[in-house]
Amino acid sequence: MLVGLYSALARKFLAPARRFVAENCYKPTTEDIRICRQSLMARGEMPRNKDFWSMSGCRDVLFHVMEHEFTIPQTETFLDENRLTFRGFEQLQPGVLEQFRHQFPDASPYDLAAWHAFERANVHAFINMYVFWIQKE
Repeated sequence: MLVGLYSALARKFLAPARRFVAENCYKPTTEDIRICRQSLMARGEMPRNKDFWSMSGCRDVLFHVMEHEFTIPQTETFLDENRLTFRGFEQLQPGVLEQFRHQFPDASPYDLAAWHAFERANVHAFINMYVFWIQKE
């Protein structure tokens, strides 16, 4: 099964913009999203995310009503508890796998502890999502 989860570490950078949305009571309407984006740009506080620039992307990134974020250790615990095997990441940002291999030359690409250490040192590695394959044991 292919799974996609939001990374809690990678999405921390969204907190100030989300706080701004909440403090100013912006609604997820086209008009409010445009005003909000203009205000964030004027303040120089645009989140570093390509989705900020499209209407549906910005709605998803800043106005999401029920987003759940995960860490690699949480994911690993879930997989272990449910007897699922991690089979590797997919859709990595360009250069991420090469950088992982450089930083952890002896680690398996299936080693979630190594990936967690890698993400802590490279918080934007999973800027979009963790996208990975799992298999029932």
